[in-house]
Amino acid sequence: MKRLITLIFTLIVFLNFAGCDCPDDKNQGETWDKKILSHRAKTDSSYANSPNSPFSGLNRFTLEKDGDHFFIYKGSEFSIGRKPGPGILLKIWNEKEQWHWEAFNDGLTLKSKDRILTNGLFPLGRAEAIFERYYLALYILDEKMVIIVFDPEREAIVNFKQLFYYPPDPSYRVTASMEIFSNFETVEMITSRNLIKSYYRYAKINFEIKGEKKVLMAYKSDLSKTGDKSWLFIPFKDNTTGSETYGAGRFLELKEPQSDTFVLDFNLAFNPLCNYADVYNCSYPPPENHLDIAIEAGEKTYPMAH
Repeated sequence: MKRLITLIFTLIVFLNFAGCDCPDDKNQGETWDKKILSHRAKTDSSYANSPNSPFSGLNRFTLEKDGDHFFIYKGSEFSIGRKPGPGILLKIWNEKEQWHWEAFNDGLTLKSKDRILTNGLFPLGRAEAIFERYYLALYILDEKMVIIVFDPEREAIVNFKQLFYYPPDPSYRVTASMEIFSNFETVEMITSRNLIKSYYRYAKINFEIKGEKKVLMAYKSDLSKTGDKSWLFIPFKDNTTGSETYGAGRFLELKEPQSDTFVLDFNLAFNPLCNYADVYNCSYPPPENHLDIAIEAGEKTYPMAH
């Protein structure tokens, strides 16, 4: 899955999570550390310049299926109203289990996959829009409509220069093996917005690091093995959590290995997007993925207050 959803899924993992654009484990040898540094530079550039940079996350709105919602911009602030009034940008409602929308401002154009949308049925997946300087991301999550507003002039992104990392360290690039479970149990993870996200416990990852044998569980939100759904989600905490690294934990994303052994590279560990703005809904690593050693590799916490 791409690290920037995507997040928003995904973002997203916006978000839901989408796979990390990471160095290829097949390219081993003397150049792996340069590939790590190149990947980090690419991420920094994207976070600094993307219209939906995690640092530009301003507002998050969640709409229930309970009548009409009016998305309003008034006095330099966005809000959701239940009745028509000044500053309406969009009317959004759910009818017969389908989301619909209607635009009220010519300065806002809704698009999905580079296709301009006209009033009517909301597309499957996600849509985006630009209004004045703001970027809007709209998507359906658990039958609810989510709207995230990004502001490229938010102080956090104006001041952003780069993320913080441990230096590349080959001792945290380890050989691992994977045992896929015969039955995929559902695991519920608490999120940063005090919600529950469900995943399938897909496989056990066995590895040795610093002379100690360790285990991490790998999860999937979908059991398909095609496209982005072939990626494994490995959230974890370790003895650096809450001090040098982000207090909610860190993530690894790994394309499902096709061989008995593979490289598990903790130099690619990254922070949930909720480290950068509170508009995200990030899963907390479950207790079974808490390591009792220090993983001094990958991304460190970003020192900011939401």
